[in-house]
Amino acid sequence: MKTYDFIGIGIGPFNLSIAALAEGLDGFSSLFLERKPHFSWHPGMMVPDCHMQTSFLKDLVSAVEPTNRHSFLNYLVQRKKFYRFLTTEQRTVSREEFADYLSWAADNLTNLAFSQQVQQVSFDEEKGLFEVVTQRDRFLARHVCVGIGKQINLPDCVTAQDDSCFHASEMMLRTPDLAGKRVTVVGGGQSGADLFLNIFRGEWGQPLSLNWVSRRNNYNALDEAAFANEYFTPEYVDSFSTLGEEAVGRCCTSRR
Repeated sequence: MKTYDFIGIGIGPFNLSIAALAEGLDGFSSLFLERKPHFSWHPGMMVPDCHMQTSFLKDLVSAVEPTNRHSFLNYLVQRKKFYRFLTTEQRTVSREEFADYLSWAADNLTNLAFSQQVQQVSFDEEKGLFEVVTQRDRFLARHVCVGIGKQINLPDCVTAQDDSCFHASEMMLRTPDLAGKRVTVVGGGQSGADLFLNIFRGEWGQPLSLNWVSRRNNYNALDEAAFANEYFTPEYVDSFSTLGEEAVGRCCTSRR
């Protein structure tokens, strides 16, 4: 069995970022495992006219290593879109274009392994190493990072998904016919807003009625103020990690 310094389980944006930063480190071996046959990022959520909430500079690598070849700016150059992008004066990019950027980076990385479903992870006390077992191989690692992504959250009353009731993450995979039907969107976040807008426009047929339900007291506009970025700075993260449990709970509740 080959021993790696670092093994990542799951290849989403977070582990893809680590893979891009780790690839060029001398004397550091890494491998990232994914059960899917190729990279994909929320394919069911690529609805029309949907944009990222964050700056394109918050890509996989730029905040840590701006000269890394897997940056969004290099993606624009390699795709011959750099000058057209400048002309549009965009602060954010479409979700579809960011997904293409992530796929481009994944295609150019050499430390990714797809069609490798991790079945077991154990720690060998004697060797001081993790053993990672897939359906095809076994690997040893000094460090393991689990990045399997979020799990969908459905109401208790939903016991099965079909074309009449399903999670937003499957919208573009199902593309249902909503013409003449009563439709309800549950969830007041960005995904709910994107779906509501496209259903209202008749993207999948004009519904008979359309309701939008949220647990919030109001539908809050996206906070695009300059200081909103402070939540994502290393200094804020360091400060947040020192808070007590009660303070953390209050902060998380206020940002839902």
